[in-house]
Amino acid sequence: MNQCAKYGAARRVSPPRSAAGAGPGSALGCALALAVVGPASIAGAQTGCDARREGPPVKVRHVNPESLFESDAYSSAVVVPPGRATVHISGQIPVSASYEVLGDDLRGQVGVALDNLCEALAAAGVSADDVIRLNVQYVYETPRDPFVISEELKAFFAREDMPATTMAGVSHLIVDGIRVQVDAVAVGAMRPKVSN
Repeated sequence: MNQCAKYGAARRVSPPRSAAGAGPGSALGCALALAVVGPASIAGAQTGCDARREGPPVKVRHVNPESLFESDAYSSAVVVPPGRATVHISGQIPVSASYEVLGDDLRGQVGVALDNLCEALAAAGVSADDVIRLNVQYVYETPRDPFVISEELKAFFAREDMPATTMAGVSHLIVDGIRVQVDAVAVGAMRPKVSN
């Protein structure tokens, strides 16, 4: 079972809240359209978190110098071999396809954002196994927030070599009620064919 199916199965439990001002013409709608339409344009892409890449896993090198702070929540650097495709996933937020904010607290919203990240990764022909870089922006409320996010990321990726990760607490994200946004870089086994 892949991370997306395992992790996402119990995550969408809280009732949706409407994202004020969200819709196809809003900034949120445009961001979601870019996140969904961009990766889906890759030829032969599958959708859904159960989609897996074809071929052997891409060998990347995780670098964690002893001179830097040691953490099991992230890698300090990840080296991609030459000739591999890189896939950039825009910031995924905890909303449904109908622009409803999902998740009652930070932990629940991180779960939904990671579910959405899975969908975008799968549409681009890669999986959570291929993620090498994460940026997490969250609306800061308590000093515990980054620890909650780290716990969710470790449970989601469930691997020894974590992606290189940056977290930043901010005062506001795109729509009121949204507490987290996650964007990623993944590495594919072969260069994807992009259709026009």
